[in-house]
Amino acid sequence: MRGRRIFYLQVAFFLFAFCIGILILMKLVSDLKDSSADLSRQINARSTAILEKFKLTHFRKPDPGDPQLFSPREKESGDYHISSIGSYFGSKAHWVLPKDASVPLFSEPMKGFSDVMVLSSSRRMFLSRIDDGRTLAIVFETPRYRSQWRQTITISTLLVLFVIAGMILFSFTVRRFVPEDPDSQPAKRDIGPMDAVVMMKKTVSELKEKNRELEEKLGAEKTKAKGAASVLESLTSGLDAGFLRFDHSGKLQGLNQNANRLLGLSELMTIGDSHEKIFRGRPALKELVDDAIEQKAILTAEAVEGFQGKLLLVLTIPLLDDLNHFRGVLLIIHDRSRYYAMENAIREKEALARLGEVAAGVAHEIRNGLNVLSGELRLLKQETGGGHGTRTGRIENEIGQMERVVRDLLYYSKPLALEKEPIGLRAFAGEILRSAAAQFPGTAFTSETEDADFSGDQDSLFRAVSNVVSNAAEAAGEGGEVFIRAAAAEDRVTIGVEDSGAGVSDEAVADLFSLFASHRKGGTGLGLPISRKIAREHGGELSLAKCAKLGGACFEFKLPR
Repeated sequence: MRGRRIFYLQVAFFLFAFCIGILILMKLVSDLKDSSADLSRQINARSTAILEKFKLTHFRKPDPGDPQLFSPREKESGDYHISSIGSYFGSKAHWVLPKDASVPLFSEPMKGFSDVMVLSSSRRMFLSRIDDGRTLAIVFETPRYRSQWRQTITISTLLVLFVIAGMILFSFTVRRFVPEDPDSQPAKRDIGPMDAVVMMKKTVSELKEKNRELEEKLGAEKTKAKGAASVLESLTSGLDAGFLRFDHSGKLQGLNQNANRLLGLSELMTIGDSHEKIFRGRPALKELVDDAIEQKAILTAEAVEGFQGKLLLVLTIPLLDDLNHFRGVLLIIHDRSRYYAMENAIREKEALARLGEVAAGVAHEIRNGLNVLSGELRLLKQETGGGHGTRTGRIENEIGQMERVVRDLLYYSKPLALEKEPIGLRAFAGEILRSAAAQFPGTAFTSETEDADFSGDQDSLFRAVSNVVSNAAEAAGEGGEVFIRAAAAEDRVTIGVEDSGAGVSDEAVADLFSLFASHRKGGTGLGLPISRKIAREHGGELSLAKCAKLGGACFEFKLPR
């Protein structure tokens, strides 16, 4: 009776150990497959980034010591690193790095498609065929996956040996403790060691079949991912938008050329860099990625400053897998500079329209009062016989200044009726110089002009440029110098006005073109706003520029031809 209890305990223990062993073996195989798939994804992302950079150089042979390709940091990490890279026409090498490297034979992928081939447990190869027929081949060493693969094989072998030993022990126990039944059926027989071997072979066969099914599913998923990546690449390459893809921890997984064009990203950036490093100095974008990862939601940021003054619209989209697990964030970047400029122009026009209505009413009332004051002043001079000449002169000057302010304000607030005609650039600049020299005889005026023509309203443009030249002459002072530079390009002309004065202070830059913001004695604060209005009505712009010659202030007109 005791022996039978021991037999049952051994049977239960064996079945339990057998089940645990099979589960552990399946878990090891599944983990190995997941690691392999994840490694292929990382290699594909890394290689796609390299491919994008090669497209910029038309697949020119890189420097053998290029740290972006043969990165010491990647080699030290142990995950994967590039051992060789080459460009091929069919089976003929165009260039290979290192020179003595040997790339395994491969079948060319279809144009526009990429693939990651598993060469062995320690090597993988990325292949991508571009439109001109060349194939880029990158061989990666994967030491960490090789170590995991060897560990899995070792543990699997030990588990198999353990199961075989358990089956032999189980067979021995059955023969010892189960009595023979004389009335038993002839077909029944004792379980021997060979039966354990047959059972083990059957189990291994089932495991192989399961492994084959898993490989087929993995292949189908890779095909689906490859198709989705191809569609995404085709869509993004045809759009003017840029995109950057980050994983759930904020590390870069991919980007396109437009993202670099819009943001002016560092060339030393590599796949796997954190968004904190990539967006260093751009807190708005860093905070946007942080919020997108935390909230896992669609977010937008308006008027984000980009490369060379671009204004960008940035959209974040959460990336989810088939089970709705959060995998990362996609940043889509679009240049909206023209849209924001149009929006500002519309707001300015609306403000001018409101200002025109107010200015017309105010000017009417002020002019009535000024007319009364002028009339009374003339009567006063007649009654006093010209006495109090100094005081009446000051009053007349102030009345004249107020009339000029009213006149300029009305001019600024009303739409301009432009009568465009051909204008000779050299003759136009010469006329402005002659007028300024007569008005400021103590200032030296010089110029450098090209002989070209452009179209515009000569009277309003003369007023705009003369305003700026007068400001420059007053800033330069007696004995100072003003330089006018006029140049023509294919689609526009540029008129620059420089002076030898003290320049524009940092405090004055912010409101330089604002109404009534004068930073010189006797100024009305309307000259620069009127000049910019005239330039913009012509489809151009007036802006503060860098002074290249005299060291003072420099203003630049850019006008269409």
